[in-house]
Amino acid sequence: MEKLSEIVLKNGVYVYSNLYKCFEYTRVFLGV
Repeated sequence: MEKLSEIVLKNGVYVYSNLYKCFEYTRVFLGV
């Protein structure tokens, strides 16, 4: 159970960082 939540947490951080990067790129691209 501990390992499962660890995997979910790592995946969540990975997805979040990717979304954040996309958001930053979009912001720079639009010049906001």
